[in-house]
Amino acid sequence: MKDAYKLTYVLLAVVMVVGTVLAFRTDRTSPAIAAPDQQDQAKWKASEEEREKRFPTAEFNEAEPTEPLKRAQRKQKQKRKNGLGFVSLNPEPNTGGGLFLPENEFDFPGLPVEESPVIVIANVLQAEAHLSEDKRAVFSEFTIRLVDVLKADSSLPAGEMIIERLGGYVRYPDGRRLLYRVGTGDMPRVGGRYLFFLKPNPELDYSILTAYEFGDKSVIALDSSAQFEKYEEYTPDALRNLVIEALNKIRKQ
Repeated sequence: MKDAYKLTYVLLAVVMVVGTVLAFRTDRTSPAIAAPDQQDQAKWKASEEEREKRFPTAEFNEAEPTEPLKRAQRKQKQKRKNGLGFVSLNPEPNTGGGLFLPENEFDFPGLPVEESPVIVIANVLQAEAHLSEDKRAVFSEFTIRLVDVLKADSSLPAGEMIIERLGGYVRYPDGRRLLYRVGTGDMPRVGGRYLFFLKPNPELDYSILTAYEFGDKSVIALDSSAQFEKYEEYTPDALRNLVIEALNKIRKQ
């Protein structure tokens, strides 16, 4: 698990500095040309703020579940994340969180039907975040209700299930709430319906490989990478049919 991520730690403060530098790279002699850049920056900032709202928050001193089975399951997941080391135990006062860049984050096709043992359409019901046992990693969990199962293995539960993804906010004892992100991966929205591509974890739960949100007229890629963009022109039904066609083609081989 540790080798699979190979995370590189980058302070968000650095990202914020870069963003500030870019924000001031305007042509002072041509205000009419600079204005669209400012508009694009404002639009990007608003989009980023909206995406960041979807990241759940883990309490640094989180209480354990009182129910024994749930407590044991939580412990297993927390131990699995030990050693990743991308959450600060004692962040500096001017730290804004962290951005972590895994190697080959999205080294798979835009529709990873072969790479995903489980492909489902589901509604996101609930989101929460937790720290690893050593408190050096944060992961987010999403309770989803299955609407349509396109591909599954024998261990897939019926009805509702929990899926996860690395990243999330951490609220420290001093009240600060810092965001720790992994690459350009984002989090699904509570209340949204998604086509999820999932991969199994050791404890028989699943993590998000990637996903597409079903909008009214078209789909929205969960993650920012070139191979996902072209599918945002599809309607939800058209994307579902495309996945089914790809699955049928694989089964015939």
